Amino acid sequence: MSSEVSASVSMTLPPDNRFVHGRQSEGMLYTIHMTEAEAKTQLEAEGCRNISAWLDSPDFFYSDHSHTEATSHIVVSGRMSLTMNGVEHQLGPGDRIDIPAMTIHSVVMGPAGCTYVSGDK
Repeated sequence: MSSEVSASVSMTLPPDNRFVHGRQSEGMLYTIHMTEAEAKTQLEAEGCRNISAWLDSPDFFYSDHSHTEATSHIVVSGRMSLTMNGVEHQLGPGDRIDIPAMTIHSVVMGPAGCTYVSGDK
């Protein structure tokens, strides 16, 4: 007996299609290796607003908070651990997570800090 499971991810890929893997969780987490400029261009192409690059220091912590708009975060370098709905997501270079509006989450940056790009939807 065999069973098939299919999933789809809707997104705009960089021209060379550097999509590595995808999985559905509380938000959406998938990996596309890109530079800071490419990450900004990606979020702009998706219609995100308030796009910014962030460089957080080692072990920097954002306590539980939420945003009124859905947000997307793409890690360019370093690591972060983002906890949302009781699930911890370990993010590294190229990883992306989309957080639904009004979803409470917290973030701890890795021991070398983290550079990431974020935008609102």
